[in-house]
Amino acid sequence: MNRKLLVLFVSLTTLTSACQPQPEPPAASAPEPASPTVSTTTEVAPAAAAPAPANASDARAFAGRFSGGGTTVELRGDGTFRLQEAGAGFDGTWTAEENGTRVRLDPNSKSEADRLYAVAGTDLQPLDAEGKAASASATLHREAAR
Repeated sequence: MNRKLLVLFVSLTTLTSACQPQPEPPAASAPEPASPTVSTTTEVAPAAAAPAPANASDARAFAGRFSGGGTTVELRGDGTFRLQEAGAGFDGTWTAEENGTRVRLDPNSKSEADRLYAVAGTDLQPLDAEGKAASASATLHREAAR
């Protein structure tokens, strides 16, 4: 009887494995087109044509040096600034506001008040504490990149 069971078991195993679907061989097809090359270079727009940043990720694009009326402001790409005027200076952070139409300078020294500037093309126009235009003669003009 064991012999009959062994023969039955081998037969069932053979039949079961023969009934399993076999993977189809890959069909001959045309070669795949070459994938396009991805460029890793980044083009940087000239500093004079940089628009105001709408968010923090655009800060590097707007960063630069601005001067006029005895004041020089360097806006750095990391969101910090350095302001020099009348022989004195201070550092702090700057942010773009109002969808990039205004820049706020927030000094590290709390004895200094925040300063607001409207973005006028590539220049910075000083604003008063209420956000109204101050003296046009104090406009800070973007300096050419060095």
